[in-house]
Amino acid sequence: MLNKLIQLPANRLTWLMTVIGVLIAIQINYIQHGWINNDSVLYFEAARLFTLGEWQQGFQLFPWPLYSGLIALVHSISGFSLHFSAQILNVLFFGITTFSFLKLIRHCGGDNATLLCGALLLFSSQYIVGDALQMLLRDQGFWAFFLTGLVFFVRFYRSLSWTDAVVWQLAMITAMLFRVEGITYLAVLPLTLLWHNDSSFRTICLAFIKAHSINLALILTVTVYVSFTGLSVEHLGRLKEIFTPNLYQELTALFRYQSEIMAVQVLGKFLDEFATEGLILTFLFILTSKTLLQAGSPSALPFMSANFASN
Repeated sequence: MLNKLIQLPANRLTWLMTVIGVLIAIQINYIQHGWINNDSVLYFEAARLFTLGEWQQGFQLFPWPLYSGLIALVHSISGFSLHFSAQILNVLFFGITTFSFLKLIRHCGGDNATLLCGALLLFSSQYIVGDALQMLLRDQGFWAFFLTGLVFFVRFYRSLSWTDAVVWQLAMITAMLFRVEGITYLAVLPLTLLWHNDSSFRTICLAFIKAHSINLALILTVTVYVSFTGLSVEHLGRLKEIFTPNLYQELTALFRYQSEIMAVQVLGKFLDEFATEGLILTFLFILTSKTLLQAGSPSALPFMSANFASN
């Protein structure tokens, strides 16, 4: 059976694993009925206001409303409840996540065995499948379009075509509209073009402009609009966290504040001088733990075995 899967054409195997991912998402949502936490209540209430045409109230309730708007759209088109509409989106987003994840593996040189290991790694993830998938959250939409953006950025890195440049930006902008953190990847990822060994400096500069073409157009449009309407940064919602001119000062002040908390409430007066180092080490430990352990250690065994076999 395993040999038959490995011998399948790569595209057919990718679609097969995507269908399995969708079936897993359907089964989990059927069993768990779509868990609702505090965030979900906020999304549903905003979606309810949108369906009633109360757009301003919905934006005031939750000013990052793409997920709530999609729930309201599915509800309006299908007539399903808001809860079931969110479950439909949950399944759809996990299908996109699975497909894009496997495509990313393929674009990075993975063969069919690597695709199978990647699918197993995803499907056995304790955090993604065991915890997050059963809840109705905007994170699923973020993951779906974030990975899609990565796929097209890898393609753009190789082709430097306008099509891949536009699609990568649209996908990552959509991911950003689910979670504002996506703007970090949207802004920083094109810097990797500086290490594009096969191109001249002029080509790299042109590629960098292509990779930011939509972003530059949006920034110019927003700047002109804000200038002519007299709006301030405060009217940009959560985007003011990014465009604030005092971002560095705010981040350093926040870090000092957190260090003081660790010094007083955690370490005590005999060890308070190590508060800054302790906070940095804590961040590094969290980063390492999330990277290595969230997928679940059993699921990493096939991946490790495949690497050893290839070597």
